[in-house]
Amino acid sequence: MIVNVINNTEATVSTRESTDSRGALTIDVLIDSIETAMAQRATRPGTTLNRALVAAANPLRAR
Repeated sequence: MIVNVINNTEATVSTRESTDSRGALTIDVLIDSIETAMAQRATRPGTTLNRALVAAANPLRAR
């Protein structure tokens, strides 16, 4: 198998390769600028991602 990761931006890209218990190959590709953007959205109050994370961390409970 050949996997090419072509980065046409200034973003940092990292890859990680592993195999699971059945021997299946897993290739992870992380594009740093996406991770940074998601982290910024997660911590910015009022964004959709922030509200979803808050709701997941504090589920509604019946009284």
